[in-house]
Amino acid sequence: MARGKGMGKEKIKSCHLSRIAYVYVRQSTQYQADHNLESQRRQYQLTEQAKKIGFKDVRVIDEDLGVSGASGSERSGFKKLVAEVSLNKVGIVFGLEVSRFARNNRDWYHLIDLCALFDTLIADQDGIYHPGAPNDRMVLGLKGTMSEVEINLIKQRMLEGAKNKAKRGELIYRLPVGLIKTEDNKIEKDPDKRVRKTIEQVFSKFRECQSVRQTFLWFIEEEFSFPGTNYGKFGKERVWKRPAYGTIYDVLKNPFYAGAYVYGRRETRTRLDSDQIKKSSGHMKEMKDWEIIIDDNHKGYISWDEYLKNQKIMNENNARTSGWGTRGKPLKGRGLIAGLLRCKRCGRKLTVSYGGKNSKVPRYSCTKARLYHGEKQDCLSFGGMRLDEAVGKEVLKVVEPLAVDASIKAIEELNKGIEEEKKLIELELQSAEYEAERAYRQYNKVDPENRLVSARLENKWNRCLERTEEVRKRLSEKIKPISPLRAEEKKELLNLSSDLPKLWNSSSTTNEMRKRIARTVIKEIMCDVDENNSLILLDIHWEGGNHTCLEVRKNRTGEHRNCTEKSVVQIVKDLSLILSDKAIAPILNRLKLKTGAGNNWTRDRVRSLRNQHGIKPFSKVEKKEFITLQDAAEKLGVCAQSVRSLIGRQVINARQAVSCAPWIIRKEELEKEDVKVAVSRIKNGSNRRNQYSRCSKQLFIFQ
Repeated sequence: MARGKGMGKEKIKSCHLSRIAYVYVRQSTQYQADHNLESQRRQYQLTEQAKKIGFKDVRVIDEDLGVSGASGSERSGFKKLVAEVSLNKVGIVFGLEVSRFARNNRDWYHLIDLCALFDTLIADQDGIYHPGAPNDRMVLGLKGTMSEVEINLIKQRMLEGAKNKAKRGELIYRLPVGLIKTEDNKIEKDPDKRVRKTIEQVFSKFRECQSVRQTFLWFIEEEFSFPGTNYGKFGKERVWKRPAYGTIYDVLKNPFYAGAYVYGRRETRTRLDSDQIKKSSGHMKEMKDWEIIIDDNHKGYISWDEYLKNQKIMNENNARTSGWGTRGKPLKGRGLIAGLLRCKRCGRKLTVSYGGKNSKVPRYSCTKARLYHGEKQDCLSFGGMRLDEAVGKEVLKVVEPLAVDASIKAIEELNKGIEEEKKLIELELQSAEYEAERAYRQYNKVDPENRLVSARLENKWNRCLERTEEVRKRLSEKIKPISPLRAEEKKELLNLSSDLPKLWNSSSTTNEMRKRIARTVIKEIMCDVDENNSLILLDIHWEGGNHTCLEVRKNRTGEHRNCTEKSVVQIVKDLSLILSDKAIAPILNRLKLKTGAGNNWTRDRVRSLRNQHGIKPFSKVEKKEFITLQDAAEKLGVCAQSVRSLIGRQVINARQAVSCAPWIIRKEELEKEDVKVAVSRIKNGSNRRNQYSRCSKQLFIFQ
């Protein structure tokens, strides 16, 4: 206290000298604690000033060296000082200046109040103060306010300067691997070809897999190393190591790879925890909250549009973020359109569950209103197998014209991908050979007598040689590229376009692949249920803006996917009154009606359906209540065309199970008086039509 020597010394009483004198030492950062040693010495020298004043027990609190004074909750030394003052053990507190104690008034006034309460003095380089005295308290308050304002002004000036530099794209702290800063403060790709190829391969594989995890697993399975940077005492050092999931994720999330300069992607969050202020940094903001984005700032590995597309895919794949408006990641379940369905009634996304044998039968439900808003039942709920089949057919209609071109392009892309992988391994081999050669030169320069050094270098050389051999072996085992398609092979491939449904339903086509194809062409599907007609109503919104309306039959209670339609059952029931199972089967096939499983009808299938629904079979032996049109013609003694004419004139009441099905006539209709009169006239020729002469005895069953 050279400036304030003697200033306020009269305030020191014997009661103060009998207690402890504390010297509080603090510097804001670890860098200051390591390099700004003069300030540190000045603070420690306060112990000598305390002894000169007359304090015998002088102690130093320096636990907060390298800790910011912005908050007292993070400073154990400051807490200790406050505790000692509260126990009435402290006579005086020394600090080089007020800013050493605190940079906010909350902590500073807390210390002042305690010192005033327990008659403790405060001393800095300007003098000695008694917090209980009004004038001294005012001076201490002003010093604290000025200290708080000073740190805020410093922060504000630094922040504005950094933002101004960032607006020009010149504020560069640390670039991701694969990008370097030039001497003129520009950003360029890494000159190392192997590094560039590795980064390019990340984006190429994600483009193919549409999944961060699958991209990561590919790097692991192919045993590709990933570049990294170690910051040691000798500066930056390039290292190659096994990639982690976070490594691949960070590459795909970083906008610098898209040629953009971004500032303000992360933020520091503050929370109150047990009456203490806790700050945590590094929290990612949403893209709309980034402070500065400069497109085309430098040459990137991908375009900005592709970067945005990648972020959309990653967000949809993320189970925590894939909610309203997102489709979620395509999983292994059989539900083809899981994540694409949206309820027309409430706008929420439908969920999928699996039941049936081995839990493989999908069921789609809109459950959110019931679960979260207390509704009594789900908005919608229906089985998914028939629905998936119908949507799958629509997808095939859309992609079928492009299927062959896609196959040819896929083979070409496969060749290109294999070539890229080979180039990457070749670059890795070059790097391994260089390291082996370098290790050999180091070993060759060492004196053989110096075994401690030569043995270590020999081991390093051997490891490099082993690594080189491993990479060379991987390169030799790499699959040879598929030969380009010849003209006749392309022609043969064109003839396979009709087999696309077969490929779609093949066991070799995974559920994930089908879902990815569906999501490529479908944006979303709005759905509703017509309970009266048991129909699921779909509006398919295709990518590109087109829409398709689709109706799919909904299973009724007790029905299953392969249940025959009730209308078909009724037709069989009606026809069984007049025809045998063998005669019914071709009629159903002629009407293009199918079984529940989608098969054509046979005698056995008709019999099985009758037995299932308790329908009696037709019997020629039993007395028949109903007869066919031909039977009626024989009994009346006229031709079948005449009977058909009587039916048309409603003289004979008859019915058909369905249009174009055989006529069903009650036997008693033939005994009616008006029928007998009409038949008599036909036989006598009084009501004969011109065509009657041409009436043959051929059987007319269908109209």
